[in-house]
Amino acid sequence: MAESRTEAPSAPAEEPLTEPINQDLDVSHAVVNASYRSTPWAAQREEDASNSTVVQVLMVSESNVCRSVLAEIIMRQQLTDAGLDSMVQVESKGTRDYNVGDGADVSVQAAVQQMGLQIPENFQARQINPERDIVCFDVVLVMDKFTAADVLREVSVYDTINKDAQYSLKVRRLGEYHPGLAATKDQEGQDIGDPLYGNAGGVDELADVEQAAELIREACQGFVKFLSQLKERSPDAASFRSALQEEILKMQDIDWLKPPMLSKA
Repeated sequence: MAESRTEAPSAPAEEPLTEPINQDLDVSHAVVNASYRSTPWAAQREEDASNSTVVQVLMVSESNVCRSVLAEIIMRQQLTDAGLDSMVQVESKGTRDYNVGDGADVSVQAAVQQMGLQIPENFQARQINPERDIVCFDVVLVMDKFTAADVLREVSVYDTINKDAQYSLKVRRLGEYHPGLAATKDQEGQDIGDPLYGNAGGVDELADVEQAAELIREACQGFVKFLSQLKERSPDAASFRSALQEEILKMQDIDWLKPPMLSKA
């Protein structure tokens, strides 16, 4: 006798949607916005094509209204005194946007006047643009570990992508060139602190700014001496800039407040 079989019931047909899709449904909370990090590659191509022979130095502090302003003005005068002003240009910027567009702090203006120097009337605080400035400037002189971290947090990423670039080596502490501060084994001892921190105001703040200005003046002297020694070996502009770039590549990375993901095990 043949085995009897029972057929399984067929699945019911799916009913068509009867309600329209809500076109106004807000799903923005479920969308992840892409984040793009700028890179220096385009600026590098422009710089390579420019054939510039002038050394570019950038002074960097937190907000570009105090230490970096002092460093720019003092360094510019010392370069003129050393006969290097046609071969070296110096600018200043800040890592934060707190004071973009503002003039130098009043205590800084007073300190500069007492030194017999002058801040340009049209001076306005600017913020650093890492992907361009790390290419366009041959040396970036920071004031302390905090400004170093602000700059290198971006620049060190470029080096992980293009290890031959070695952009991070361009970032130096200005205090490295101070005859006293350079002698300390702890690089943080080479920091030039922010005299406006705490906003003391009045004569106390001016005294702090003057003290910082003196440290900066001595450090700038050390850097200009370093440049003068390079010029003795490489008197023409093109070889002078190349010599500086070669010296930078021989240096070691400075210590800074690295995030864990960039710290070596």
